[in-house]
Amino acid sequence: MHRERVQINSSCFGRLTVVPFFFMDGHSLEERLREKDALLTLERQESEATKKSLSESEDRNQNLLMKIEVAEKEIAHFRETIQRSVT
Repeated sequence: MHRERVQINSSCFGRLTVVPFFFMDGHSLEERLREKDALLTLERQESEATKKSLSESEDRNQNLLMKIEVAEKEIAHFRETIQRSVT
């Protein structure tokens, strides 16, 4: 990045004004834009992968909850059967 100062003679106000300008060569700007685009693409891909992983985990958890419910019903049924056979 190059920093230059440009002096402008402002005759209508009767004074000299100094305005700072910053110049960046086009190549490094393009390079920074490509890097930024690549980072955004990577973040988007990571976000999509995270969402997919979350969805799969939620499905797995739902299936496990259903299996727990079935197991609890079977346990209750076996207890009732044992209670009837003991009494």
